[in-house]
Amino acid sequence: MKLKYLPIEDRQNLRVLRHNKDKKLTVAILESMLRRLLTLQTLWEYRKWFLELDEETLNAHPSLLCGLVQIHVLGGNLSLAREWAEKLPEGSLYRCVTELMIPGNAPKDLVNTIKRISDEG
Repeated sequence: MKLKYLPIEDRQNLRVLRHNKDKKLTVAILESMLRRLLTLQTLWEYRKWFLELDEETLNAHPSLLCGLVQIHVLGGNLSLAREWAEKLPEGSLYRCVTELMIPGNAPKDLVNTIKRISDEG
């Protein structure tokens, strides 16, 4: 697999993930990757590890759940993306941002979510 288009940090992370058996290290690498600007191609290269995460881990780390939703969107599985997005807390910033990523979501729902967040302060 040629990953020359990936930044060196991601190539190193992917090498570590391929040989890693520690769930905590996997979560730490995925979360750190999501904290920075990345291309959709880069996110797609991490899909194997997102898809292996269990529901308990995803619920404990909303940023990972957002990443998983985006991977399902990229893969064309919008129904699964919506299903996972609904597991995020209603009205949360994570939910609002994640709903933006899913094609076909009604703008009215998004506006209502943004209003709720701004009203809550």
